[in-house]
Amino acid sequence: MKYITLGALGNFLLYAFSSLALLAVFGKIYQWLTPYHEHEQIKAGKLAPAIALGGALIGFTLPLLSVSY
Repeated sequence: MKYITLGALGNFLLYAFSSLALLAVFGKIYQWLTPYHEHEQIKAGKLAPAIALGGALIGFTLPLLSVSY
């Protein structure tokens, strides 16, 4: 049985927080570059901007996932 070491836990936390930070930065840049305001349209009840934003975030997350292996 393998035990979690402090070094491994530190590396995991570093990867997790840096991935979340990169995802947040990507989300802000994506919303800044698009010609419409996703948050306003999502609050208005439109589904298409939510799907587009979610798809873009998932598309950015997949390369981050492949780096973790």
